[in-house]
Amino acid sequence: VEGIEQLIQTCSPEDQETMLRNIFVAGGGSRIKGIDRYIADSLKGYGEVGVSCVPDPDFAMCVGALKLASELPPPYWEQLGGITDY
Repeated sequence: VEGIEQLIQTCSPEDQETMLRNIFVAGGGSRIKGIDRYIADSLKGYGEVGVSCVPDPDFAMCVGALKLASELPPPYWEQLGGITDY
């Protein structure tokens, strides 16, 4: 919760509301029962808060990484030492 508060405080005030309504918990922590409610309750002083846990924490990061990678222009793949025959 402290990390989320610090992140929110670094954002412009007009973006904070959007950020607070779109918090997603991923990874092992998302398996803790009630973690979404705990975070939402802890941040309610900031306004309306929406917290969701990803449905499949084992693969959620993989899906995000694949989405990011699929949008990378070819020169970035060369910098990573990846496949250059695409």
